[in-house]
Amino acid sequence: MYNISKISKQYVLTYLVAISVVMGVGQKVSSKNTEFITSTGNFLTIGTESKPWFFVGANNYYIGIDNNSQSTVDELMADMVQMNLGVLRIWGFNDDQNKTTKLQGPNAGDFLEANFQMLDYVLYQADRHDIRIILPLTNYWNDYGGMRQYVQWTGDTTPTADEFYGISQAQTYFRNFISHLANRVNTYNQRIYKEDPTILAWQLANEPEYPTDTNTANGSILTDWINNTADYLKNTIGVKQLVTTGMEGFYDSGNSSKGGQSWFDNKGTDFIIQHAGSGIDLTGFHIYADHWNLTQVQCEKWIVNHIRDARRHSQLGKPVIMDEYGRMVPQHTMAERNDSFIRYLHTAYRELVSGTNFWILYHDAYPNYDNFGVYYPQDQETASILIQHAKKINFLNETGIHQLFSFEEDEEGFTKIYTEGGIIDLIERREEPSWNRTADGVLCIQCRLGSPGDKAMVGAEIKDPLNGTAGINVSDYGYRTLLMRVRVQANSMYNNGDIDIKMYDKTGSEWLYHSSPVTSIVAADRWYEIPWNTVESGNLADLKELGIDIYANHPFDGAVYIDFVGGDITDTTDNSLATVNLKDVDSGTTSPQGNYRWLDIADQVYDPSYQADYEYTQADVQVTFHHDERLLYGILTARNLKPNFAYQCKLAGLPETDPNANENIGLTGRWWQEEWSSAAQTWINGQNLNNKGDGSSPNPNDLAYFSRKDIPDPNSPTGKKYRYSGYLVFDYFITDEWGNTVLSFEADSSYHVLWKTTQRSRSSDDGPVKSHTFDPTINSPAYNVDYPPSTVQIFGEWERLPIGGVRLPIGSYRAQFILTEESFHGSGLAGGWAAAVGAPVTFTILPAIFHSDLNYDGYVDLFDFSALAEAWQAGQGDPQWNPLCDINEPSDNIVNQLDLQVFLVEWLSRQP
Repeated sequence: MYNISKISKQYVLTYLVAISVVMGVGQKVSSKNTEFITSTGNFLTIGTESKPWFFVGANNYYIGIDNNSQSTVDELMADMVQMNLGVLRIWGFNDDQNKTTKLQGPNAGDFLEANFQMLDYVLYQADRHDIRIILPLTNYWNDYGGMRQYVQWTGDTTPTADEFYGISQAQTYFRNFISHLANRVNTYNQRIYKEDPTILAWQLANEPEYPTDTNTANGSILTDWINNTADYLKNTIGVKQLVTTGMEGFYDSGNSSKGGQSWFDNKGTDFIIQHAGSGIDLTGFHIYADHWNLTQVQCEKWIVNHIRDARRHSQLGKPVIMDEYGRMVPQHTMAERNDSFIRYLHTAYRELVSGTNFWILYHDAYPNYDNFGVYYPQDQETASILIQHAKKINFLNETGIHQLFSFEEDEEGFTKIYTEGGIIDLIERREEPSWNRTADGVLCIQCRLGSPGDKAMVGAEIKDPLNGTAGINVSDYGYRTLLMRVRVQANSMYNNGDIDIKMYDKTGSEWLYHSSPVTSIVAADRWYEIPWNTVESGNLADLKELGIDIYANHPFDGAVYIDFVGGDITDTTDNSLATVNLKDVDSGTTSPQGNYRWLDIADQVYDPSYQADYEYTQADVQVTFHHDERLLYGILTARNLKPNFAYQCKLAGLPETDPNANENIGLTGRWWQEEWSSAAQTWINGQNLNNKGDGSSPNPNDLAYFSRKDIPDPNSPTGKKYRYSGYLVFDYFITDEWGNTVLSFEADSSYHVLWKTTQRSRSSDDGPVKSHTFDPTINSPAYNVDYPPSTVQIFGEWERLPIGGVRLPIGSYRAQFILTEESFHGSGLAGGWAAAVGAPVTFTILPAIFHSDLNYDGYVDLFDFSALAEAWQAGQGDPQWNPLCDINEPSDNIVNQLDLQVFLVEWLSRQP
C-alpha cells in the first residue's frame, strides 16, 4: 500500500526543486549545518564556547551508494525529522564490481562521477534537514568490496581483508580514494567534503579487525594503520571534521569481564590502544546480543564499561558513541526488541554517552534483509521509544540538564525506597509529557500533611548499576552543579507557601544536610530547582543514599514530584578550568584614535615605523580561568602587546545575548549608555554614567539605569529608547619592554579609571599601586630614541567599594573578556581608553560553601550575623523564623546556641 503522506511530500518537494532550477536559485538554499562538531575532553562539542552536544541517530548503509532514487533519500530524511534523529551513519564507499552503483572500477582509481552524485545529494539533503553524517571509508567485511577488493586490485587472486593493512599498493589505492572523496566538491551545494560541517566524522573503516595478528600494542600492523591513516586524513588531506576508527569495541583481552565473550580476545583489536592515538578524536563501540550471544545484563555491562573507559582511562579521556546496536525480529518479538532498546538507551544516557545510532532505519521499499530493520511509521512502538529518547537528548542539549536517576519499576541503581511520615502512596511513574522535561523516571509522592509542622520523608539506597555494589560515583560526569527538581500538585487545601523541601545525601556513614537553603514551593505545577552543593566539596565519589524531607506550615494534601539531575555539563578532563585566546577587537586599530595611543606610560613616543606597522593582530594573549567557582579568577599571559604600556582587564556584558548577566555586571561595575536615533537608524550618544558610586545602595549609576532602561521606543531594534551595556574593570597591569606580562587576576574589585601617582594621590579606598621601572633603548623595535630610565607607578581608582570585596552575583554568565588601553598620558585625557583584544567567555558564579554565608556573598560577616540575630530563638511558625539560619547539623528547627557555634567557627576560620 502506498503511503499517501509520503507521496504528497515528495510531489511537493519535486515541484519546488523543479521551480528552483527554472528560476536559477537552486543553489541558494540556506545551510543548517554551519558549525563543526568538535571533540573537547570527554564530550562532543559545538560552537565557539565548546558546548557539549549529544545526539540520537540511525544507520542506513546503502542510501548514498546503492540507491538510484532521490525520492528515497527525501523520504528517509523526512522520516528522520519526524523521529527527531540528528545523525545518519552511511557507507562512504562502494567497490563491489558487480554493482552498477559502484564508486570506482573496474580498476582502482577509475572514479565514476555519476555514482558519486547520489552521495552528494544525501549530504545536500542532510544539511537542509539539520542532520549530520558519519562516513566509514571502507569495510573489513566483503560487502560493497571493502578491504578485500583493494587487495584484489593489486593482482592477488586469493585476496583476504587481513592482507590489506600490509600491502603498500593496496594502501596507495585506498589513500587515492579517500583523498578523492575528501576533496570532492558537492555538485548540489558546492561544498568541499573535507570542509563540510554536515560530515560529523570520518571512520577509517566499518568494524576493522585483524585476527591473524593478535598483537595490538603500538607498533602492531593494525594499530599503526589506524594511526597512520588518521594522520593522513588530518595532516595531508586536511579534513576539518572528527576522525574515528569505526571498530566494534573489542578489547585485547578480558572481554568477558567487560560484558562480552572470551572469543572477542582473538580479533586483533583493542578499544583502548587503538583509540588512544592523537589523530583519533572520538571512540566508538557496537553491541549485538544476537550475533554475539549476549544476555541483557551482559549488554548493559558492555555499554557501561565502554563509556566509563572512554571517560576515565588514562590513555583516553575522549567522547564515545554507541555506533551500532539492534535486535533481530522475528528471532525476537517486537516487544523484546523494544525492551532491549529501552534498556540500551537508558543505560547509555545514564552514563552520558555522546551519541547512539541504532541498526537500521530502512526505507519502506527496502527489504528487511538482516531482520534488524526499523520502518517508520510502521514500527510505531519502536519509533516511539526512539522519539521519546531523542526528546530527552534534545532537552539535554538545550538546557545542559541530565537526569541522574530515574524512578521506574525495577530500576537498577536503587535497592529500595523507604518512606516515613505523611506518605499516602509512593508511585514510581513516568513524568507527564506536558511538563516538557525529562521524559521518564520522576518519583511521585502522594502525601497528606494535616497539621503545621507535619513532615513526610522519602529516601533511597543506591547501588552501582555496573557491579551492584553500594554507592555510585557521580563526581566525574562533568556537572557544574547537581540539582533536585521538585514540582507540586495539590487539591483545594493547598495554599501558596505551604510546602518546604530539604534534601540530604549520604556518602559515608552519616547523613549530610546539603548546603543550599530550604526551598519553599510557592506555586503549584511548576518545577523548582534546588542546588545540591556537595558536588563542590567532592563528596559525591561514593553516593550511597538520597533523602528528602517534605513539610508544611498549613495542611496539605497532594502530590510531590522529585527528580535528581546534573546541570550544565562541562568538559570533564578539567572541570575547573577554561582557556580562551583574546583576539584583536577593532580590525588592527584602536578606537578612539590619538597620538596618546603611541606613548608609553612615561609619555615617551614610539618609533613612527612601529606606529605604522603594529596591530593587535600581532598580539598573543591567553586567559585561563576557573569557570565554575564563587569568584572568577585565573591567569592572563600576554606577548607582543605595546611595550611599557598600561592595560585594563574588563568584563563587558552582552545585553542582547545574556541580559541577566549584563545587568549583574553593570550593577557590579559601570554602565555604557546609548540612545536610539530613528533619524540615523543607529545607536548614538554613547557615554558612561559617570556618577561614581560609594558602595551604598542605590548607586547614582544604577538610579539612572533603572529610571531609563524601560523607556519605550517602538522604532528601536529592542523596543527601548536606551541600550545599556554593563562593564566591570576588575584589574590592570603594565607590560614589560617587549610587551609581555603574566597576571594572576581575581574579579573581586570594581575600578573607575587608572591614574599615575604623579597625577593625583592614591586614597585608602583605591586599588594597589603597581610600579614599573624601564630603560628604553634603540635596540627595541618600538623605540628610535634612547630615552632615559623611568619609573612609573599607577593605581586603580575605586568605582564601587570595597576594593577586594566586590563580587559578581551568583549565576551563569556569557560576556566578553577585554583588554583596553589606559591612556593617562600627557594628552590630558586622563582615563581615556580604547579597545585592544577580547574574546567571549562563559562562566558560573557558584553559591558560597559556608553554612553561615546566609546572603551568599562569599563572606561570613556582620551581614550574616545580623540575619542570625533577627531569627534568634525562633522556630517554625514564629514570625521571625528563617530556615536559612538553622545551620547546625542535623537541623533542629530552632535558631539557638548550636547555630551560633557553627557561625563562630566559620567566622573565625573561614572568612576571606
